[in-house]
Amino acid sequence: MRDLNRLWRHIEVSPGKSGMRAQWETWLGEDFAIAESLLRPTDRRSDIWPCPYPAGPGCPRRVVDCGDGQIVAVCGNEVETECEDISLSPSDLVIHELDRRRLCQLSALALGVEPAFLPVEGIYETFHVGTLADVAWRRRSIYLSLEHRADRRLDMAARLSQRESGSFILLAPTPRFVTLPISETLQRSEGVFLALTDLLVAGGNGEFAIGPAVQPFLESLQPPEPDSVDAGLERFPTPSNAKWGDLRMQFLDGARLTVLCRTGANEQQRTVNYTQMGMANRTNSEPTKIWRLLEDFADGYGRIEVGSSRDDPQNRKRVQRLNEKLRAYFGMEGQPVYWDRQDSAYRCRFQIEQQ
Repeated sequence: MRDLNRLWRHIEVSPGKSGMRAQWETWLGEDFAIAESLLRPTDRRSDIWPCPYPAGPGCPRRVVDCGDGQIVAVCGNEVETECEDISLSPSDLVIHELDRRRLCQLSALALGVEPAFLPVEGIYETFHVGTLADVAWRRRSIYLSLEHRADRRLDMAARLSQRESGSFILLAPTPRFVTLPISETLQRSEGVFLALTDLLVAGGNGEFAIGPAVQPFLESLQPPEPDSVDAGLERFPTPSNAKWGDLRMQFLDGARLTVLCRTGANEQQRTVNYTQMGMANRTNSEPTKIWRLLEDFADGYGRIEVGSSRDDPQNRKRVQRLNEKLRAYFGMEGQPVYWDRQDSAYRCRFQIEQQ
């Protein structure tokens, strides 16, 4: 297996994602042999032909139909001819474009989902690829964006976040596609990113193959089984379509809190203690520092700012452990607590407060 970097980099920045076969061969180099299956001929013909030394006077070469079945590409420099004439066939001039449907199909199959191809209304060059049912009760929409304008990609990510009520997967050609602002937008909406450079690679048989990074990626989407975090932990009866924003927690005292989860007409409420949520010290049965961190979030209404009285250098690791505990107890994936770089604070996706 090998990466198809030239293919994905070209697709990421190319406005039209189209050209003559000879142009595609030049653009993609050794990647062309595999990428050719992603190209489809159009009914358009080119009236120009690439020059070996572009940007000179009269570039590029003009295509001339001699009228007797002969087609020739001639140099456009009227003062001094710089490029030799080239005889062409009509098929040489056919414009081939990226087959978006085929690319969506390959992406979906690599992720193990039923392929779909639905351009997203109002979002340029963005397509619904399929739906990943990563657990029996949770489904994620998969989108592919081929937006070549770097200054419009953040708007695309924001629109997808508004469109989806829960977590989704965004595919794009390379990791360069996702800037820090886009990453933060995805994080806030529980969106996750996967680059086509990791998803689709060149196989030994000269065809596309699934990249070795795909399986670890899919495994990372799975919420941990309760037994893998805390043996015997009784999980909260979370409704199947719930997301983190549907939860409200309220501390009653230092040992108990009430949890309310409301999704439409479905409502679940429990009063639980730190032991039931898997946050008891196994040595002395006292609340762990993870539980105390949850209390701190309640004091700050779901926010702990750097430099505040609740800030602690150990909070980074504790937030990771808190996320594990909450995912295990509620049976949901994603990051219930995340780092908001713009605000320089940790934030909860759920509501939490003291009584």
